[in-house]
Amino acid sequence: STPIKSSAASDVYKRQALSRAEVLSTLSMGDLIKIARVLKVAREVRTSVEKVQNIPHLTDVLGGIFVNKAFEDDVSKAILSETEMNDNASPELRSIRQKIRRINDNIRSKLNEYVTSPVYGKYLQDNIITQRDGRFVVPVKAECKGSLPGLVHDISSSGATLFVEPMGVVQANNELKELQAREEKEIDRVLRIPVSYTHLRAHETLSDL
Repeated sequence: STPIKSSAASDVYKRQALSRAEVLSTLSMGDLIKIARVLKVAREVRTSVEKVQNIPHLTDVLGGIFVNKAFEDDVSKAILSETEMNDNASPELRSIRQKIRRINDNIRSKLNEYVTSPVYGKYLQDNIITQRDGRFVVPVKAECKGSLPGLVHDISSSGATLFVEPMGVVQANNELKELQAREEKEIDRVLRIPVSYTHLRAHETLSDL
């Protein structure tokens, strides 16, 4: 049968990813997924080779193939895609995201009161809730500036619409931003766990690519 060879581009990518691991920089979720896939292939190859009899130096060959099923499983459980981490990657991340969802719902509920209010609704350009700079706002008619107390975060290109964060949701928006920062910090922390291990065995993994 014809040996399977990695493409040059794939080989360069793997070497770059493992190089970053060696200096203990944070690998991305995409990096970890790719390394886990390489380890899975190595494990499957090793399992297949172990079944073959009467091959000289077979033990030496198998000894040079680094595998780690636990690492594969950890990555699979923690990372959903190259851009998304599982809520259950850590208890802290799960707790933070639960709070984020709760505050999101509270903010939307409060803003919906403004949007549907007969008092404030007439000041809005559209009866919608949107975001500017990661904060929830509502679109207020420029000529009604000040009618809905709040912070102006943006203005439309025509100048006809102001994107206002009502004072009633400022504190909740602040809490949301703080939680989102904590979420990013926790994601980085979770990513550093497998990175530390990858650093210890980077040379072994690289030798198998």
